[in-house]
Amino acid sequence: MISSTTQNLIHDFRQLGLQTGDLVLFHSSLRSIGQVIGGASAVIEALLETVGEQGTVAVPTIIHTSGYPREPFEVASRPSEVGAITEALRLHPQAMRSIHPTHSVAAIGPLAKELVGGHENAYGAWTPWGAQAFGTGSPWDLFYRWNARYLFIGVSFQVCTLFHYAQTRYLAKHQCNYAQPIPFPYFSHEKMGEKLKEELQLKPGYIGAAES
Repeated sequence: MISSTTQNLIHDFRQLGLQTGDLVLFHSSLRSIGQVIGGASAVIEALLETVGEQGTVAVPTIIHTSGYPREPFEVASRPSEVGAITEALRLHPQAMRSIHPTHSVAAIGPLAKELVGGHENAYGAWTPWGAQAFGTGSPWDLFYRWNARYLFIGVSFQVCTLFHYAQTRYLAKHQCNYAQPIPFPYFSHEKMGEKLKEELQLKPGYIGAAES
């Protein structure tokens, strides 16, 4: 098995089109990349070097809602439950994390403070995770409004958390047509992913062994 170094990963990220100064949100599977010298932390360092000091790197640090009762959310200590790389970024000394009990985001870079700082004060349509989760002013809203790069490393659109933001926007748009609250809409992640592939020029490539 070929091992990936930080420099190998930087090359792969640049081949995918990431540039200095980018704001990048990503989902990932460390296992899919193959052997990485330095593990999950090396992936973070490679991304940070790719976007440079002007760029910002962000990950979801989601807490699953299954298995109640769960202990109270503590922003500084509650581990991410969506992969080793997200946890490595959360633990990075420069990382900042938003305050939300299920759909928090951690980020490093010049936009990090503004990106994560107002999550608990976000507002908008009610979702199964509260009005703040994907509301106006949430990190998920800012990713959209700031036109962030969205990177998938060895994972499919099935884990596309930003689809929940689309659902929230859809609900807010159509709720005004009804006197009574309407249900939170169900979208198929797979079908939405296929539609994105049809309508957008998504750039495929590999990060290590991971189709990305």
